[in-house]
Amino acid sequence: MNALAMYWKGVPAMGSFTVVDLPKQGDTVEIVGTTFEFGQDVVTPPQKPTLTADYAQALAAAINAYNFEFGRYHRRTKPIKVWASAYGSVVTLIARVQGSAGNNYAYRSNTAAITAEGATLTGGADS
Repeated sequence: MNALAMYWKGVPAMGSFTVVDLPKQGDTVEIVGTTFEFGQDVVTPPQKPTLTADYAQALAAAINAYNFEFGRYHRRTKPIKVWASAYGSVVTLIARVQGSAGNNYAYRSNTAAITAEGATLTGGADS
């Protein structure tokens, strides 16, 4: 067995949010049971953002920061199961595990300002 085959376990599942309008303070999205609230968990730059892309960047940053704010000295007890990246006003979610297990990761938006591509991540496949 080659070294690459030992680490490559399949294709990770993916999904996305699209920021279609400017979210208001208190608007939320939920990813694998974790809620991210704009104005509290999702913080934008000090100047008031005027582009949906600014909010997409802030949401992706909050999701990724969450993965590092857990443990004995933080209020979070475990990392969230996805990574995020933003391009324009689209936030792409990528399961942290490879394979079909990520296809069960649910996500949703609780605001009209952000649309979710689906109800769960999709496309994860075992190798």
